[in-house]
Amino acid sequence: MVYFDFIVLSTTSYETADISGGEAEVLVLKTYLAINDLAATRTDEIMKLVKEADYPNVMDRFSRVIITLLYPYHDLNHFQPIELLIANFIKSYHCLQFLEGNHPDLLSEFLAPYGISDWKGYLKGILPVAHFAALPGDDSGLNYLDISKSQDREKSKLFLDHLTLIREEEYKLRTDFVHARSNPLFKIDEDNYLIIDSVLAVNRVYNSMFFELLRISEKNKSLNLKGKFFTVFTFEFIEKYLSYWLLNRIYTGSGYYHLTGEQISSQFGVDTEPDYYARNGNKAFIYEIKGSMVTGPAKQSFNYVEIENELKEKYLFDTTDGGNKAVKQLAERIKILLNQSEKTIYDNGYDRNNIRFFPILLVSEAMLTTPGVNHVLNEWFQEEIQNDEVLNSAKHRIHDLVIIDIDTLILFSKEFEKNPNLLKKLIVDFNTACSKEQFELWKKKSTGVTLAKLEARIMSTLVSFGQFIRDRIKPDVPDIFEEFGKDLFADEI
Repeated sequence: MVYFDFIVLSTTSYETADISGGEAEVLVLKTYLAINDLAATRTDEIMKLVKEADYPNVMDRFSRVIITLLYPYHDLNHFQPIELLIANFIKSYHCLQFLEGNHPDLLSEFLAPYGISDWKGYLKGILPVAHFAALPGDDSGLNYLDISKSQDREKSKLFLDHLTLIREEEYKLRTDFVHARSNPLFKIDEDNYLIIDSVLAVNRVYNSMFFELLRISEKNKSLNLKGKFFTVFTFEFIEKYLSYWLLNRIYTGSGYYHLTGEQISSQFGVDTEPDYYARNGNKAFIYEIKGSMVTGPAKQSFNYVEIENELKEKYLFDTTDGGNKAVKQLAERIKILLNQSEKTIYDNGYDRNNIRFFPILLVSEAMLTTPGVNHVLNEWFQEEIQNDEVLNSAKHRIHDLVIIDIDTLILFSKEFEKNPNLLKKLIVDFNTACSKEQFELWKKKSTGVTLAKLEARIMSTLVSFGQFIRDRIKPDVPDIFEEFGKDLFADEI
């Protein structure tokens, strides 16, 4: 993708150069080596900035180096296209339903360039592209879409052209592959399209919808959404509509006492509620749900300080409005439950001297699954516990912070529905396997450890919760995927 952005999108002329195949191969190799040299230089700079004096613990230091190296491209390199297809289809289905019920004019503006009038038609058009992209390509490693034999060639052409980088158009070089994310196809001729990248094409089902909808809302003043759409999408849709539906589906029928933050606020008049609350006996799961997105400049900076500042603003403390964010909010919610007052009227069935807490940060942003991020945010959470007398006195009953991304919750929803205690077990196993204590114990027991083995062990300790699950369980296709698929094609069955 770096090569594509560097060569294809920055090329201002498409005149064919008069060079031989061998010369072209040498040119490509030199460009590739130049990009690798740039990456190596960045790595050296990162190591200089993340100093041992500042982070004497090897896990603390390594986590920050890994975040800085992997964060910029994590959402492009560390996901299986078929898993993304399933999760994105379900999210897109819900998003389009949400827009139909709450912002129909915005939905109409979104669908118009594709030449369709209903959102199911959009999904029927985009899914074959994403599904084809998720399949292995030919021996060249490239995937091409050929519409010469399409039943409705002109309709297919109109739809695909809207997803295509145009040869004759000059693109301004921008960070984070913005052009290729929005237009993951490259038109070869009238009937053939090159899929630039399988993950980008699959992500176009849902992830790129946000930016397309944002552009429409900013451009069309009649929608009255300018400056408001970000809140509509991240808060009203992701944090409430989508996440409430998903968590309710998992906990309904589980035997757990569970409430959404909206229920706690409206039914009990509590304004310090968690975003979602679930309890089974003395085990309470406290959720903070965040639809926040990490912006391109910090994401592409390869500078840990910039990345950390962005993460702190979005997930610890907002210096602009002076408001506490997810990590601090989780600590606050737990403290309130430990104090057991009128603010906990929504649950009178627990014993504050016996209750155990599982703090969960549920996120939509894939970058939060970058190795090392959970480790760093948990450090911040532990500082909140350490610096508060009430929390510190009960720290043995407060589990480490766990970041769970919505895609993982969707993909394993069937497993969590069948076994209500599976999530709790996996969190405990994750906390144990990824703890500093476990790592130090491993170091003491191990002799003659090579640098490669040490790095591998650290990497396995810094994995995301989602990757930890995937290394242990192969998920079944979620029932909701099949349910939505049948609904989408009901008129054709």
